[in-house]
Parts: sequence; C-alpha cells; structure tokens
Amino acid sequence: MMKRTRAGGWTVRAAALAAAALIAVCAAPASAVLPPKFGGELVAAIPDGISKYDPALFMYDHEFLAADLIYDTLLAPGPGGAPTPVLLDSMPAVSDDGMTFYFKLRPGVLFHNGAQLNSADVLHTFKSFISNRKSPYGRLLDGVAGAAEFRSGKQRGISGFKITDPLRFEVRLTERQPNFLRYLCFPALSIVSAANRDFSPPIGTGPFALVETTSRGDATLAANPKYFEGRPYLDKITLRVVKDDRDRLTEFKRGALDVSDVPAHGLSRAEREMYPPPLESEMKNIYFLDVNPDYPALAERAARSAASAAIDRQSIVRVILGGAGAEENNTGPAKHGSSAPRDAAIPLPLWYPDTSSALKLVAEKIQLNLGQAGFKATLRERGLADISQYATDDAPAFILRWMPVIMGLSESVETALYGPAGTLTRSTAIAGRLGADAKGQGTVIMLFSRKPAYLRQSRVYGAEAGPFGAPRIDSAFIRETD
Repeated sequence: MMKRTRAGGWTVRAAALAAAALIAVCAAPASAVLPPKFGGELVAAIPDGISKYDPALFMYDHEFLAADLIYDTLLAPGPGGAPTPVLLDSMPAVSDDGMTFYFKLRPGVLFHNGAQLNSADVLHTFKSFISNRKSPYGRLLDGVAGAAEFRSGKQRGISGFKITDPLRFEVRLTERQPNFLRYLCFPALSIVSAANRDFSPPIGTGPFALVETTSRGDATLAANPKYFEGRPYLDKITLRVVKDDRDRLTEFKRGALDVSDVPAHGLSRAEREMYPPPLESEMKNIYFLDVNPDYPALAERAARSAASAAIDRQSIVRVILGGAGAEENNTGPAKHGSSAPRDAAIPLPLWYPDTSSALKLVAEKIQLNLGQAGFKATLRERGLADISQYATDDAPAFILRWMPVIMGLSESVETALYGPAGTLTRSTAIAGRLGADAKGQGTVIMLFSRKPAYLRQSRVYGAEAGPFGAPRIDSAFIRETD
C-alpha cells in the first residue's frame, strides 16, 4: 500500500515496510514477523482526559496527539522543519513584497461528517482562533491584517483574509513575517469545520474520528475510511487515561498499553533494553513556576528574585530527573540584599499537576528550597484542567506547569505568556487582570526543560517521533509474532 504522509508528497514508506516484512517471512521460520495488515486496535496512555476538543486550547502533549489524529493543518513540518502541504494542493504563492499569500486547498478533502473542505472552513478557523481569548496561542495570527480589529469587535470580518473561490483564499499581513507559514503548521491552527461550533463531537478531516468518550476521559477513535491520504491501518485507537507516570509505566510493562510516555525521571538501563528506542520529539517543554504577585509576600520583584534564586535547579535536573533535562533560569542570581519579606511566613499555595510522581518530587524540592529562603509554600495537587484554568479569586501563589516551545523561546513561551512584546511582563495566573505594568515584572520563574519521549511495544510499527511532543501514530500498524 502506498500512503501519503503528512510530512510530504507521495511516498512508498508503507510499501517498503511491507516488502521488508515479506522478505523476512520468506527468509525466516514460520514464527517470523507477519507483513503489515489492516485492522486491530492501539491503546495509548494519556495523563488526563480532554474536556474540550478545541485545538486552539491544546497545550499538552496528549492533546497534540489527539489533534494529530482528529484534525489536519494546512501545512506540516517536513524534512528539516520546512513547511510542506497537507490540506493545501501546493505551497502558497507569495507577493513580491512578501506580505500576501495565495493558497489553494486540496480538492476532495472531506470532514468526518461528509462535508467537503472549502475556504469558508479556513476562514471560520481563523476567526475562531483569533477571537478565542482562552487560547495561549491566540496572538500567533496577529500579523494578519484586520486580526486585532476583529478581536476587539471593531470589524465583523478579517480584512486580510479574502476568499476568491471555494478552494482558493488569500491572506494579507501587516508586515513581512518570515515565520508565518511555520505558524500554520502548529496544531492549534488545525482546520475545523464551519459546522463545528461546540466541538461535541469534534469535526475534523483527520485519519481518525472521535466516536466515544467516558466520564473519566478515555476516548475511542475510529479509522476514517474516506481519509484523503488513505485509510489508516488501524481500525481503532483508544486514548486511555492513566494519571500517574509510574502507573503508566507499570501498565505498559504488563502489555496493557501499546504507547506511553517515558516518565520524567527516565528509564533504567534494563527498561531501555526491553523495548524499541523511545520516540523523542525535537520540541521541548519548558517547566516553570507561575508566580502570583497579588500575594503580598510576592508583590515586590526583589522577593520574587529571592524565591527564584533559592531553587536548586541542578539537583532537580540531576537527581529527580536523572539528567533527562536542562536547567532553565530567566531571572539569574538574586540581587544583593534580595530576601523574603516579613510576611513570607503566610502560607503560599503551590499547585502542581497530579500526572507525574517526578513532578511531585520537584514540587517538594521547591517547597523545601523556598522554606530555606523564608517562604512558606504549601503543596496542593491538582488536575491538568485546574492547572490550566481556574477562577480568578482562586489563583494560588505558585503553579508548577509547563508549555511547549513551538518555535523558539521568544515566539512560544514568551509570546504566549507575556504578550506580543516578548518581554517578561506578566504572570499567566493574573493574565487579563494585570497589564504590562511594573507589578507584573518577572512573574514567571523558569526551572528546566526536557524533550518528551514515548515508548512503544515491539509489535507496534510505523509510529514516528512527532514534531510537537506527541508521537505520530496515525500511520501505525500492528504486526504480531507467532
């Protein structure tokens, strides 16, 4: 079977794999690996359920995994990271001044509900993305002419987006933006149907469609028989919620999971030798403390500097993470005289996610370090949904969380957290309440970064490392041995 990959043009990757397997069968005993075939189910672990399948809200690896299965983007990273067409018929033409792009959609692409993809769906996606105030990436399209006016309500449409026919549209920028096409590769800009108003169910063009979810967040996805790149090998993919990374590794070892993330603390040598090499993403996640200066003990920048300087990042990376990460420090050493203020003894809630035993240890280490500096942090475990969204009056003093570095630090973490100026101006815990004022200066303490990696069982073939954290499993297939 020849299968078109979303990283480029027509390839014989699947055919080559099949040929290799067939040669193995002919040259080996009956117990040899069977050639690829359609059918079967793959079970992948996710740390939490997805409350809303809106790609503009996705920021965690397991959400990017779902986006890759359910949706498609106009472009995707190809060899070397250069954008290549997916839903586009070809790479867009560009005007001489580099500010207008001319797009043509691939004809005959169908959404899961049977409707044909057209330019109106792309416009709907742009409008939804730009107006979504909860999206951490909403400003990626600020370079499109009229985006700011549309977001503010001054215009009903986006002046820089022009539909010329059902398959053609133009996008005009306010200034040259070298990375504009790379932005269109990002999962948050997956194309959604104009009929998809509440994402229940989500309607995409991807190789799998969501058919069922459970109360605890498990999701069942069925193969899309009319997928424009060819029907996937697998009949079904189940995204199974297993909260703690230790439990995920245990379930993977006993064969209940086909794909699971490598725990933050890494693997032992014996564990690494038991399975195929992990699939490691080129994208890294950066972990940080989100600091709320509404707490009097954290109101002054000198106090926040003292809190940052107290954290032993080296021990976190070397001991807790087993070296599987890199130290990150955006504040530098504390300035002379920086110390905890008198009211630092007041309890300061520190939230951390309930998805990783290693992150719990990180939180405990931070609590210890802050205590040594005079800050009384109190730990509270929270689900990923609580970490991402919470009532304004419930915002804690600290949140241990992470974000993907989708481009470079200044165009992902800084832009998403601190606004288009790319300066450290505000905390996400108070975003929307504080502007870029002096009180908000330096309210994020970066800790470390690491690249996500995933394990797969030996029977799983065709899975690849993905460009955005999660692995690519849409072309995976199962080959059992006798």
